[in-house]
Amino acid sequence: MGRLSTRFDVSLLHFDGQNGGTTFADESGKVWTPHASAALSTTQAKFGATSGYFPGNSYISTPQSSDFDFGNGDFTVDGWIFPTALGESAYSLIWGKGAYQIAIVQINGSYAIKGLLSTNGSSWNLANLVALGTATQNAWNHFAFSRVGSNVYGLLGGVLGSTTSVGTSSVYAASATINIGGNGSANSYVTGYLDEIRALKGKGLYNGAFTPPTRPYRMPVTSILH
Repeated sequence: MGRLSTRFDVSLLHFDGQNGGTTFADESGKVWTPHASAALSTTQAKFGATSGYFPGNSYISTPQSSDFDFGNGDFTVDGWIFPTALGESAYSLIWGKGAYQIAIVQINGSYAIKGLLSTNGSSWNLANLVALGTATQNAWNHFAFSRVGSNVYGLLGGVLGSTTSVGTSSVYAASATINIGGNGSANSYVTGYLDEIRALKGKGLYNGAFTPPTRPYRMPVTSILH
């Protein structure tokens, strides 16, 4: 029987470009709109010459797409964060939709990074504050929030922070933009830099300790089906 190559990557931002630039290229072709002062910066970069700079009141967004409706399948959201200042006491959005919509990853005022999932759009009833770990200030930290089968896994720096059972439940899908760096409301913004932010649908990459990547992500991520 022949082989079929299936792609899982639905978004990948390298944050490459000119210092001060406001074009955020996505290898999937999705268009991201900057809000307030979000820009590329040469001040910090995990890979390449630039990263995305989010000074605490800014974010980027892309329109709703079924690509981000994970359903009850595997997924991965991962990337790098370089926090430079304490956020608000509430969680500040790294990646995701608004309140109770789809998978999101957040960081709080003590640099704790956690993931959340909802099935109903009104509460984090599926996975509430799944611990990835505590990020180090003024350093690059690799984060990963991944579903593999009936469990979701939070990892920071390749170290498993926690595991939560979600069974066969589906993640709530809502017609809302995907945001990076904040959700557009008060007290919800990342302060620092982001690099190599990626989302995979149908592929859970991490369910245990691993070595964080030493080079930029590449597209496509594929699986060979026999």
